Amino acid sequence: NGASALPLVQLPNYLHASAWSNIPARPDDAYVRAFAETVRDRLEPGRRVHVEWANEIWNYAWGFDGARVVDELAGRPEQAGFDRWQVAGREAKRDFDIWTQVFAGQTGRLVRVVAGQAANEWIVDRMASAMAGSFDALAIAPYFAPADEGRQAYTAATTVDTVLADSRAAIATSIDWTRRHAALAEQWSARLGRPIGLLAYEG
Repeated sequence: NGASALPLVQLPNYLHASAWSNIPARPDDAYVRAFAETVRDRLEPGRRVHVEWANEIWNYAWGFDGARVVDELAGRPEQAGFDRWQVAGREAKRDFDIWTQVFAGQTGRLVRVVAGQAANEWIVDRMASAMAGSFDALAIAPYFAPADEGRQAYTAATTVDTVLADSRAAIATSIDWTRRHAALAEQWSARLGRPIGLLAYEG
């Protein structure tokens, strides 16, 4: 929030890579449109932009304001009857629809991403259920690391081999999370009649 959109375009241009942009959770429609126009006009022709609404709306840690914004929105009368994840999906759809309008004629450059929590595929499914198909991919952050209980027992004598073994033991869980989301992406592909991808927004 508050950062210029230009570095989000300049970096992928410099790297000859696709871009990933997070739409802040509190902007008005004019900001969203101007953001999309900047990316459309400044990102090198042929490069794609992945657009995600907010950032980790289940995360209440410092610096993650999306969760609090969704709570605020969910309390408004016009959101009655929708749970917080569906409220987030409705907000994402509104902003994604603006990006789709801005990228008219070149929507192949635009990937609208519904980001969820790796450990809980229900979140991204609920968001998607309120978006009337205005998305192209699901995304998670399938991290793996030693379990909290194991890390608490680490001391200065803990060896690298122990840490690596504990990390390897966690990979199976991350793979299971990923498989569940891949199956969900396949279900949405069947419902919408077009491919819905699965991406990692972090890892």
